[in-house]
Amino acid sequence: HIIIDLFGDVVSYSKAARLISEAINYGEIPYVRFLDEDEVDSMIQMGLSASVAGSLVELSHALDNGKVHATTISPDIPNTPTRFESFVKDVYEPVFHNAI
Repeated sequence: HIIIDLFGDVVSYSKAARLISEAINYGEIPYVRFLDEDEVDSMIQMGLSASVAGSLVELSHALDNGKVHATTISPDIPNTPTRFESFVKDVYEPVFHNAI
């Protein structure tokens, strides 16, 4: 088996929210971090088990704190051709506008 870590550009959640807001002409959509309990409750309401929901929140914390990271390449050097801003403009925006 071969493991290939894929990395695009590093974009903060706030910047991602701003780029999406601009692309869909929706005003400012802020990034809001929910309390862990609210995230778990929301996922349970969507049909996930409490165990899976709790594990996803735990994984989110591990990613945010650098405990889960790439093992084969540096995440500081993007190795994919698509940047987030291009994805939003070329993929997300057209799909969004065609869906409404």
